[in-house]
Amino acid sequence: MPKSNFDRNTLKALALFALCVAGAALTKPLEAHDLNEHVTRAPLAIVTIPRPAEGRLMHLRGFAGRGTIHFRDPTGTRCRVAVTRFVAGDFGGYEGRQSGPVRIAIHNPRLVKRLQDGHDLVSGDIWTGFTVESGLPQNAGFVINPGRNALEDVFGLRMTPADCGAFRAAL
Repeated sequence: MPKSNFDRNTLKALALFALCVAGAALTKPLEAHDLNEHVTRAPLAIVTIPRPAEGRLMHLRGFAGRGTIHFRDPTGTRCRVAVTRFVAGDFGGYEGRQSGPVRIAIHNPRLVKRLQDGHDLVSGDIWTGFTVESGLPQNAGFVINPGRNALEDVFGLRMTPADCGAFRAAL
């Protein structure tokens, strides 16, 4: 019996991608003045996707997965963590192989506030205020969709207190 290329993980990745794209279409777009706010040198949030899965659908090719967003207050004394969904790729199809976790540092306070408020972060809408540290080429498009599921999209992002160790490694 021939093995199908369209397995269960691919289906999950594509469904997550479709959900994030639909959510991104409904979020309030960033205004140009939002990105002119002071950008800190040290990250205020770190997005980590430990094991992104590769998926394909016709000309779409990319990665999807779940991970965490670690938030830090500006003083660096209090940290919180939330679950996030993540997709990356484009219509041309990212040709490289995924190697290791995806890690994105966010330096702009407005971008951090949007994530804390449960809004998607779409890389095509922003050009500054974040750094792709690992797992993706600098020009890859991505969507960070904070929350565990659709209920958190409606009732708000659930954040829990966390150790600030994720930030010590980034400083």
